[in-house]
Amino acid sequence: MKTVLIVEDEPSNRKVFCELLTMRGYGILEATTSKEAIRASEISSAPIDLILCDLNLAEMAGTKLAQEIRKLHGNAAVLIVSGTPRDDWSKNAVDDFLKLPPERTDFLEKPFVPAALQSKIEALLREPSRMSVRRAP
Repeated sequence: MKTVLIVEDEPSNRKVFCELLTMRGYGILEATTSKEAIRASEISSAPIDLILCDLNLAEMAGTKLAQEIRKLHGNAAVLIVSGTPRDDWSKNAVDDFLKLPPERTDFLEKPFVPAALQSKIEALLREPSRMSVRRAP
């Protein structure tokens, strides 16, 4: 079972994300703040496979939070969600987003349909094909 850490301060959004992903068979960790998310990542007995995080959190941007959590769960994919279009992000948020591994990171602008969320998650959690891995000679 894949584990998703959902960091969303809007209760109705968090509830929908949790219900949708639980129905799809994912294990869920929930947080409403950056501090809660870091604590959840520290005490989680399961590896976190995906960080689903709102961009605009009170203590720090979701992009910075994802970097912090990846220090403990280095293989975690990151999906940033926000009603703020990427062109309107702060310079720091953009810089932090670009520091995340591009093949394991994506953005989804709110509002979106559940199918779009599921598609992004599946793409981020898809195991890379062994055929596509290049090995040094």
